Amino acid sequence: MHTAEKLAYTVEEACAAIGIGRTKLYALANEHQIDMKRVGGRTLVTAESLQRLISDAEPALPTK
Repeated sequence: MHTAEKLAYTVEEACAAIGIGRTKLYALANEHQIDMKRVGGRTLVTAESLQRLISDAEPALPTK
């Protein structure tokens, strides 16, 4: 059986996926840096927005 790649994560899964807490996740959503959707009463974070957040982030160390 082939499992499809996730399109969205629960808040808890999103936090675990990128290693941040709930407060920071909601702050990022309020700053429009990640997309949250309400589906059937659940709050989901789009996988695309998490990938974009990490891709667009500045390097942790300066490059030479």
